[in-house]
Amino acid sequence: MVSWQKSSGKKNHKSLIENKLKTLSKNFLYTNLKKLRIKKTDTIYLGLDLKNFYIPFLNLLNKDPNLFDKNTLNKIFYKNLKEYFLPNGTVIFQAFTWSFIKKKKFHPRFNSPDIGSFEKYVFNKPGVARSSHPTNSIIVFGKNKNFVSKNHGLYSFGANSPYEKFKDLNLKFVNIGVPLENSCTYLHHLEHINGTNHRFNKLINGKVFVNNKYLRKNFYILVKYKNISTAVERNEKKFFNYLRKKNKLKSLEANQVLFSVINCEDVYNSGLSFLKNDSSYFMKKTIFVKFSEKIKKIKKNYYIF
Repeated sequence: MVSWQKSSGKKNHKSLIENKLKTLSKNFLYTNLKKLRIKKTDTIYLGLDLKNFYIPFLNLLNKDPNLFDKNTLNKIFYKNLKEYFLPNGTVIFQAFTWSFIKKKKFHPRFNSPDIGSFEKYVFNKPGVARSSHPTNSIIVFGKNKNFVSKNHGLYSFGANSPYEKFKDLNLKFVNIGVPLENSCTYLHHLEHINGTNHRFNKLINGKVFVNNKYLRKNFYILVKYKNISTAVERNEKKFFNYLRKKNKLKSLEANQVLFSVINCEDVYNSGLSFLKNDSSYFMKKTIFVKFSEKIKKIKKNYYIF
């Protein structure tokens, strides 16, 4: 009897602290989304560092660290996010699985994303959809989830990828706890449609679960030449600093947590404008590679992102 009472007391204590954290973090999240004029009906692509998001609540978390594992923190944030954007908004995350290149098998509901604690928590939840590209999938929930996640081609980026639909949805890139320049995969989509001489579309092959069965299919991923990647770093920061100066990229810092937002159309128009004159604009220096050098390297020397 005493043991049961102790167990019950611990559960009640955990429930009370968890509800307090949910309420406090919910108010914090909603307040800052509204400050950046992010509406509940918006379609957003979310870049997230959840560890940084919870910085304002460290005093509460440290009172009893055993109460808050990653799963609990993910659950709280996910509930708050859904309550804000559902039923009329849409939220998109990346869910990349580079492991497919070696494993040669992909199931959207069973293969967890390779990176991102939150993405791993969300990807197979009820009501969440996932696109079918085996390395470059996205996960999405909300009003436009079927439009975003279905009817794609074989390439990771480009005209028949989910990224091509972003502009039509008036999508906003929203970042919480991480700068946009550290998470904007969309720039690779712009490189794909503009053309670039430091990347190529590499053929990959394996079994993908489609229409209730596994099919062996070919896909393509946009990769950099390995000799280039080791010599030249990416440099998206200069691009986003330009957008900040033009007041296109809006940000705020609240209790040491960075929040930012920018319209997809602004990234699209400005990005292609720079790439038009310099296809390696997002690199730290202009790259020139002879075609004959590419052919020699193409079979084995490639590097993903």
